[in-house]
Amino acid sequence: MGWVAASEWLKYTVNVSAAGAYDIEVRVASAGTGGTFHIEANGTNITGPLTVPNTGGWQTWTTVRKTAVSLNAGQQVWRLVMDTNGATTGAVGNLNYIRVTLRTGGTPYGGTAVALPGTIQAENFDEGGAGSAYVDTTPGNYGGEYRGTDVDIESSADSGGGHDVGWVSATERLNYSVNVSTAGTYDIDVRVASAGVGGTFHIEVNGVDKTGRLTVPNTGGWQTWATVRKSAVSLSAGPQVWRLVMDTNSSTTTAVGNFNYIRVTAQAASAPFGGASVALPGVIQSENFDDGGAGRAYVDASPGNAGGQYRTTDVDIERTSDTGGGYNVGWVSAGEWLKYTVNVTSAGTYNINVRVASPSAGAAFHIEVNGVDKTGRLTVPNTGGWQTWTTVQKAGVSLSAGPQTWRLVMDANGSSGGVANFNYISLTGPN
Repeated sequence: MGWVAASEWLKYTVNVSAAGAYDIEVRVASAGTGGTFHIEANGTNITGPLTVPNTGGWQTWTTVRKTAVSLNAGQQVWRLVMDTNGATTGAVGNLNYIRVTLRTGGTPYGGTAVALPGTIQAENFDEGGAGSAYVDTTPGNYGGEYRGTDVDIESSADSGGGHDVGWVSATERLNYSVNVSTAGTYDIDVRVASAGVGGTFHIEVNGVDKTGRLTVPNTGGWQTWATVRKSAVSLSAGPQVWRLVMDTNSSTTTAVGNFNYIRVTAQAASAPFGGASVALPGVIQSENFDDGGAGRAYVDASPGNAGGQYRTTDVDIERTSDTGGGYNVGWVSAGEWLKYTVNVTSAGTYNINVRVASPSAGAAFHIEVNGVDKTGRLTVPNTGGWQTWTTVQKAGVSLSAGPQTWRLVMDANGSSGGVANFNYISLTGPN
């Protein structure tokens, strides 16, 4: 169903066979960031607002999930209700189906939950069968290795050997029972392979998306392996159910990718560049991101410093022609980020000013403070060139006093293929 707008709704008469907890999956597509909707049962909102993501096209599909929904038994009237239109599409999204599955608990493979930090082998998904421990869209184990389920498993040529899960398609998923020893901040590394640019996936913890959408890169072959990292993931301690969820297939390989393992490591702290936190109000020079290396002080999608200036990391730094000279960070892409250790002298309401340059419009970024998005999405204007500078301001930002970790996070590329060049972030006030 398409051309769907806010305030429209559809009614369905259903019969729930038994009371219990269920997972509700809605298959959606949108050519831009979509709108929101919810599902009602006998007039009661049972899902809360669900958002249609940008899937890449009106016929490029993904699944939006609401887990652990409590349902009564018997005949019911359900309504699929459109709440808001998307900001860029003027519609909510396209909708294909609503799938309802009984939420039944699997048991750990081998009888013991995986201890984390540690490594989850992809092939060691929970026992419990289709629908509870895994969802696989094709019958039988196509690789013919290791386990007699419908999950496709083959021998792996990755370092250390073992097995990997292959022939993976959108909407498939695998559950893992784990036990996190200590609450804290962790890095999650997923070992993947693909013969072309792969699809996307995410990892849920107890039904909560903890990674956002991650993309499988073109590693050069189905047995040529690379690591996709999500840094600074906050985890609570104790038993948990993790879910590896396949979101979209690649348009070239028609699969998501091969998966060998998920490795979870406690995140080591980064350190202020030069040994001292940046005093705020004041100026954060973009090139003075923390020391600590990739995944801790920064994430950069390309190897090496393309600008060849100032620091020997993968962050791309060049000389700037902006007033005052110095350096700027360039060649910046969506998904990258930079971390800064700062110290705010007094609590108050401030203005955050970001110095940017770009020959095109449409890119976006935001700034986090101690993991909280404090600016919302900020748009980079067309300044007229990579060295033609302007200031983007977010006014009225409430900040507490004391040491803080700031992150400059790249959200979306513009028509130039990148986000922008960044010279500095200044904090002015308090107002």
